[in-house]
Parts: sequence; structure tokens; C-alpha cells
Amino acid sequence: MATAKLTPREREVLRLIAQGSSTKQIAFHLGIAFKTAVCHRSNISSKLEAKNAADVVVQAVQQGLIDLPHQDGRADTPHTIAYAPEEIERIRNEMRADLDNLSIALSLSRDLRLQMREARLQLAETTAEMVNSLHTPARHKPVVAA
Repeated sequence: MATAKLTPREREVLRLIAQGSSTKQIAFHLGIAFKTAVCHRSNISSKLEAKNAADVVVQAVQQGLIDLPHQDGRADTPHTIAYAPEEIERIRNEMRADLDNLSIALSLSRDLRLQMREARLQLAETTAEMVNSLHTPARHKPVVAA
């Protein structure tokens, strides 16, 4: 059997399947619609010629798409999945972009807080001036009889 060609997203879904995630959990984790997750699972099953989730994992291991956890006798050994170097680089780039976006958002947040503080001070000054003008008697011009 030839090695299945999975898209990067299908590899992400495969990793989550191997970790025992349900379709609903996969959709939530990846931020995709439930039906999209179902479609990815179906595509993976077709490409791997698998009948169920267990068969998907078996086929993926046999084709070298994922690695089994190391057997060191511990029951809590985490599942490890091998990533292709291009996937690792893509994930790093996404994380860098997210970090840049967070940095920009934080900077904008600081700027907005300063602008809000300044606007509150201006509003307080304007309110005080208006209140003072209401309490000071107005100077009336004398009415001149015609």
C-alpha cells in the first residue's frame, strides 16, 4: 500500500484522532465547523483505507505518518506524533504571527487607555465650566426704551 498524501490540516486532525479526540473536540480545538471536522475524518479514513478511528491510527502508524509512544513501562506515557519539518516551521510562523498580533493589540490597548484618560479629564473640565456658568449670574444688558 502506498503512503497516503494528507493535507497539513488532515495531519492535524489525524494527530487529534490518535490522541483520542472526538469529532466535536476536534472541531472545537481547531476552530472549525463540526461538519468540516467530519469531512476531514472521512477524507483521512478514505485515504488510509480505514474503517474506524482505531484503524485510522493503525494505518497511520504503518505508513509512518505518526509514531507510537515509547514503551518505558509507565501508564502515563504521552502519545507522540512526528511532524514534518515544514509543518513545524508553519506552526512556528503562525505562533510568531500570533505573538506579533498580540503585541500590536497590547500597544493599541495602552494608547486607547491614555486617550480615554485624556478624554475623561477634558470632559470633567468642560462639565465643571458648564456648571460654573450656570451658577454665575448672567450680565444683562440694560433694556433701552425706544
